[in-house]
Amino acid sequence: MAFSVSPAVLVNEIDNTNTIGAISTSIGALVAGNLQWGSCGTIEQVVSEDDLKDRFGAPNDINYKDWFTASNFLQYSKNLQLVRVVEDTARNATATITSGAPGPGQGQLIKNASEYSTLVLTEFFAAKYPSSLGNSLRVVGAIPDDFQSSASTPKTFTLQTDGATSAPILVNSLFDESSIAADELALLVIFNDGLVDTDTVVERMIVSTTPGAKNGAGQIYYFDNYLEQYSDWLYGNYSFPDAEIFTWGIGEDFQLGGGQNGAVAEGAEYILGLDVIAAATEVDISLLMTGGAPLVASNYAIDNVAGVRKDCMAFVSPAQEDVINENNAAKMILAKDDGLVPSSSYGSMDGNYKYMYDKYADIYRWVPFNGDIAGLCALTDNTNDPWFSPAGFNRGRIRGTVKLAMQPSKAARDEMYKNNINPIASFPGDGVVLFGDKTLQAKSSAFQFINVRRLFIVLEKSISTAAKYQLFEFNDAQTQATFRNMVEPFLRRVKGRRGVYDYRVVADATVNTPAIIDAGEFVAEIYIKPSRSIQVMNLHFIATKTGVAFEESAG
Repeated sequence: MAFSVSPAVLVNEIDNTNTIGAISTSIGALVAGNLQWGSCGTIEQVVSEDDLKDRFGAPNDINYKDWFTASNFLQYSKNLQLVRVVEDTARNATATITSGAPGPGQGQLIKNASEYSTLVLTEFFAAKYPSSLGNSLRVVGAIPDDFQSSASTPKTFTLQTDGATSAPILVNSLFDESSIAADELALLVIFNDGLVDTDTVVERMIVSTTPGAKNGAGQIYYFDNYLEQYSDWLYGNYSFPDAEIFTWGIGEDFQLGGGQNGAVAEGAEYILGLDVIAAATEVDISLLMTGGAPLVASNYAIDNVAGVRKDCMAFVSPAQEDVINENNAAKMILAKDDGLVPSSSYGSMDGNYKYMYDKYADIYRWVPFNGDIAGLCALTDNTNDPWFSPAGFNRGRIRGTVKLAMQPSKAARDEMYKNNINPIASFPGDGVVLFGDKTLQAKSSAFQFINVRRLFIVLEKSISTAAKYQLFEFNDAQTQATFRNMVEPFLRRVKGRRGVYDYRVVADATVNTPAIIDAGEFVAEIYIKPSRSIQVMNLHFIATKTGVAFEESAG
C-alpha cells in the first residue's frame, strides 16, 4: 500500500484464505495401437464405450487387446485420455479432384490436424485419418447450376442398400436450401460399410470457393478451411481460379482409395505414443494403462512416463503366452524377471488374463487385466478415497469376466505376491477378485503398496499445486506460517478420512536457515505416517474352562 501524504482512509484487501483444492485422481490414459479410425499421436478424451467405437472404430482381431483395455476401464470411470498410434506404412485414403479426371489416389499418411497443416498438397480429398476404412468413402459434389431441381441437368446420385442400387436421388433433396450461391458447392460424404454393401450419407455441407468467406453462422467456410475444421471424415485442398473449374462437379463422384491400416504397431510406436503422454504435463492423468503393448513399452511406461511425471501409476499385465494354457505362476515370474520389469513404486503388475465376450464380433477373446485394475482404482476413488486399497472383496471385484486364464492356488498366489505380482482369482459366490495390492518396488517399505503410493501422489500433487502461490514471496515467519496454515488443515482432513495415522509439518526457522534464505529457497518438511492395508488376518480361537471369566483370560 502506498503512503498517503495527506490525511486519507486507504482500503486494501489481503487474501489469507489460501487453501489446498481437490485434484482429480480417476483419469485414465492409454496408448492404443492399430485402431481403425481416429487422430494419431494426439491425446483424445473418451468418455464411454460408445464414444470409443464411434470415434476409433470397433475392435478387430488385431487391436482387440488395446480396444478392450480402454473399454474395460470405461466400465469403472468415464474419463480416458487415449493416444492412437500407427506404423509408418499406414495411409489416409485419397482422391484426386483435378477437373475432368477424378479418381482414387495412392494414399498419404496424415496422422493428425497439426501434421496436415505442415503438408503441401493440392487438388485432393483425403480421409481424415489413416485407415483402410477411408477406401469406403466417396464424395458427391454439386455446383450452383446443377443444385437446383429446375436445372437442365440436376445433380443426382445413387445409394447401395444390401447391394441393390437405389433410383437416382437429387442432391438438393438432402439440404434445406433450395439454391446455393454462385461461389458455393454442395458436398455429400458417403460411407459404405463394406459388410453388406450399404451406403450411408455421413456428412452434408455447403462450402465456398472464395478464400476467407464466412457463412451465416460466422464460420469461415472456404472449401479447404471448412473441411479441415468441421468435417469428421475429410480433408480437402483445391484451387478455384475461375468459374470454369466448377465443371468437376458435374456427374462425378470422387471415390477415395489407397488407405492402409499399416503393419501392426510395435514397441517403437507405443513408445512414441507414451512420449506424447509424458510430454503433456498440462494433461491431467492418474492411471496409465498399457493394454496389450509389448513388454519394452510397458517398462517404458513405468520408468519414463509414470516415474518421470510422478503424478500417476502405470498398470501392466504379463504377456498372453506366459499365462494362457500355462497355469504356472513360476513361468510368469520368470518371464517378468527375464524382461527386466523395473523395480518402481509407480508401477503395478497383475497376474492373469480374462476371457470376455466381444459383442461386436460375437466371439470370446483373451484380454489383459490392466484396464480393469486401473478401473478398480478409479472406482475406489469414487466410493472411498485414493488411499484405500483397490483389492479384496469390498472394492476389488472385477467385471465382465467369463473365466480366468489360470485359477492360482494359495501356493501360487504366495509365490506371485512375494515377486510383486498381484494375483487375480475367482472365489465361489464372490466372483473374480483382485487379490493383491502391491507395487513393483522390490525394496521393502510402505511404497510397496498401491494405496500408499497413490496417497503420496495425492499429497504431493495437491500441496505442490497450492504451494506455487508462495513463489516470490519473502521467506520470513509470516510466509512460513501461511504455508503451515494451508497444509495442516488439508492433512487434518486426510487424517479424518483415514488416509494417514498422523502427520507433522515443519516450515520455520529450524529448516529455513539464513543460508537457505540467502539462496532464495524455501524448505518445508512434511512427515507422514501412511495408513496400511491389512495383508494377513490372524484369528485366534481360544477354548476356556466353563468357570473362567473372559475379563481375566482376554489378551
